[in-house]
Amino acid sequence: MGATGRTRRMRALAAAGVLAAGLIVAACGPAEDPPPPGCPTAPPDAAASTILNRTNADRAARGLGALEWNARLACLAQEWSEIQAGNGALSHRNLGAVINSPGFGAYAGLAENVFVGPPSVDGNAIHTAWMNSPPHQNNIMGNYDSIGFGWARDGGGRIFATENFGRHK
Repeated sequence: MGATGRTRRMRALAAAGVLAAGLIVAACGPAEDPPPPGCPTAPPDAAASTILNRTNADRAARGLGALEWNARLACLAQEWSEIQAGNGALSHRNLGAVINSPGFGAYAGLAENVFVGPPSVDGNAIHTAWMNSPPHQNNIMGNYDSIGFGWARDGGGRIFATENFGRHK
């Protein structure tokens, strides 16, 4: 093969490599934006660790994949728990608005479980309550790949907890 043939072949191989790399990036979907500063990159306390571990154990028992801890979802959950505790009322956040907000472009779906309980409640009791409620259990067993958890106390010491689930594109 002459120099011109080798050059054409090398260019063709290089173009094919660039095309393949582009397809791999496109298949992975958009990259997730970094979480806001201060978001926990791992479960920050015993309650969060318990929620993550129990959730993944229950999913594994049903043949489902483990959820990865997600700092962005943890901040979302913490913020919502603080809002509920501040209002003294349990409610769900508008996740339709959240998924269309800046920083959530990498998500194809979001879900949320909320909880309010006495000052003595722990991660085990919160997870058990969610698993005993079919809609909450459906979120835990849903088609998601990531999770974040946060909790806050109101003025009377009651615990407001939120877990958010995400599925990346």
